[in-house]
Amino acid sequence: TARHGVARETPLSQGLTVALHIDGVTLVVCSRRLQALAVEQLEIAGVDFARIRTVVVKSRGHYQASFCEFFDRGQMHDIAGTGWTSEDLTIWPYRRIKLPLYPYFGDPDWSSAAPFDFARAAPDLR
Repeated sequence: TARHGVARETPLSQGLTVALHIDGVTLVVCSRRLQALAVEQLEIAGVDFARIRTVVVKSRGHYQASFCEFFDRGQMHDIAGTGWTSEDLTIWPYRRIKLPLYPYFGDPDWSSAAPFDFARAAPDLR
């Protein structure tokens, strides 16, 4: 059950959970897909937040309220990567999309009668 954050007082079921210790790095793996919502998800696998310096979670930001128990907001950094974690639409190799797609190509001029110039807007996606 989470102590803080968006999942406060909510039982979290992530299935079988194990901590793998590989070359000085502890990797926590669970059998059910669940966002990193609470520090308890790592503590249940034996992670001691008082003894570690760095935690990396793959999550969109839901972790922050719970992790504030151990880290200041200035110590938490969101990094755009592949997967479901990034809001930076420019990193995705879009294919077969209807254009214009806001905000990917900026703010389109909807008043223009001219057809959308796909080659000019996204030459790498032709």
